[in-house]
Amino acid sequence: RLSKASPPTGDMAGGEGAPLKAFMSEYPILFECLEAVFGTMMSNSRLCEQIHGMMRHGLRSSIGMDQADHQRMYDTGTNYGMKEERRNMASDSDEFRNKHKKAKKHSATKPQQQRLSRQLVQQSEEFVKVATEVMGLENIRSITQVSKMGRRVQDNDNLKQQMADEDAKASR
Repeated sequence: RLSKASPPTGDMAGGEGAPLKAFMSEYPILFECLEAVFGTMMSNSRLCEQIHGMMRHGLRSSIGMDQADHQRMYDTGTNYGMKEERRNMASDSDEFRNKHKKAKKHSATKPQQQRLSRQLVQQSEEFVKVATEVMGLENIRSITQVSKMGRRVQDNDNLKQQMADEDAKASR
């Protein structure tokens, strides 16, 4: 029970004041413990701003925005999970925990590299399945077509459309 963890200190009726202040006045010890754990965590909006800033800082002019967005999604989603799985392979062993103080690398041992190979094959099979479902097999370009057209065809098409729209607005 909460009353055992933190004895009540005030007589605040339900619905009065801010909920966080009411909780703080009702359970001061528990509030202090939660503040110690979660108080220094950043808000969602600040986290989003920092990720946006990192993305803009790392953006190269030779890479289109679609490609940069997909790389970021891959790094924060799929790639992170795969690395974590391989890192846990080594750090879960008692031998590693007794000898090392730092986190284990995700691709240092042969079993981790073998697991990486299996993960990549599995991910590529899933990607092909989803891509064919979404786009249809006839709409997927071959490497030869991409090589002939160039990598940034969609960016160039978008830029031409934006310029045409601006010209149309200016001529009004």
